[in-house]
Amino acid sequence: ADGSYQIQDQDSIAGTWLNYSPVPEGGATIQHGDLIRIGRAEFRFNLSNPPAVRKPVITPITESTEPPENGDAG
Repeated sequence: ADGSYQIQDQDSIAGTWLNYSPVPEGGATIQHGDLIRIGRAEFRFNLSNPPAVRKPVITPITESTEPPENGDAG
């Protein structure tokens, strides 16, 4: 009703990703410029008449998101 666009994953094996994060179970709202990944396919969601350009959001790396050193799994 508000003119927004939604994306939802239907329990796929590889999942559906929005801007490098998995789409939550309830779905997510997508906006102009968002990056969508479905399996190995990657798409950029572009509107022909976007309302406004969003500024990028930078998420700092924390200990929990850093890969283990030397390839250690634990």
